[in-house]
Amino acid sequence: MRIFKAVAILGVGLLLAASARAQSDVALTNDGKVPGTPFVQLQAQIDDLNAKLTFLEAQAALLAGEIGGLKATDTDLQAQIDALQTAISALEGRVTSLENGGSGLAGVRCFPGASLVGYSDGGLPLCSDGLLLTASGPQGKDCNPLRLEPSAQLIGCDLSGLDLSGVNLYAADLTGANLTGTNLSGAYLFATTLNKAIMTDTVFSNADLTYAKLNDANMVRVNFDGANLANADFMQGTMRDVSMVGATLTTTWLFLNEVHDSDFTGSFGATAGRGMRMINSICPDGTNSNDNSMPLTCRNAGWWVY
Repeated sequence: MRIFKAVAILGVGLLLAASARAQSDVALTNDGKVPGTPFVQLQAQIDDLNAKLTFLEAQAALLAGEIGGLKATDTDLQAQIDALQTAISALEGRVTSLENGGSGLAGVRCFPGASLVGYSDGGLPLCSDGLLLTASGPQGKDCNPLRLEPSAQLIGCDLSGLDLSGVNLYAADLTGANLTGTNLSGAYLFATTLNKAIMTDTVFSNADLTYAKLNDANMVRVNFDGANLANADFMQGTMRDVSMVGATLTTTWLFLNEVHDSDFTGSFGATAGRGMRMINSICPDGTNSNDNSMPLTCRNAGWWVY
């Protein structure tokens, strides 16, 4: 509406300017007089018309500038409208995905039977069971954005290579998490679940793993030196080149499938499964498992064998 009014005013101004210019162009005789009209009166009229013309031309220029500004404003508004339409389209896509049983994000959804309860700051869905089903498998709701706190749901998180020394992950769930090269020395991992976690070159030295669950995990070059593993469970899984020197294993259950080339010097008190094969490993009393009275175990060498 503002543009229309400005254009109309500009048109009228230009018409008046043209009329004034036409009247000011009255031809004078060579002696400076207009036939039949006193020169002084005509000159005054001409000066007046020229002044009006100058004013109208200035107004026209101002109106033209205002129109240009309005057009620029319209361009900015159109850009904002386009951005809003893009956002609306994205929301409509999310709604469509939700209606089809998805989570609103490609490849990420709640497990069947779980309900969507909202979205995290990172835009990931929050599911009633605390899990997400991603293209690579299940993932905890605290993986993205990463929340390292007690009771965190870190299922399937990639924590490889991180320095998490001293972190408090009391009762957290790291089932299936990737802990390759992760430093968890001195961490508080009381009652933490590490079942099926990927543990290669992982450091747990001096960490508190009391009542932790480390079941069905394959551990390679993992360092548990000085860690408190009282009442922890190692059910199934394997160990290779693992160091557990001076660790607390009071009432710890070691029911692994196989243990290769590992060192348990000074780590007394565990209950080991009779079927656990210990190959070339150091028992708590410093003897080699291959030389034990019950071959491939550490019976009577610092552990109970059940």
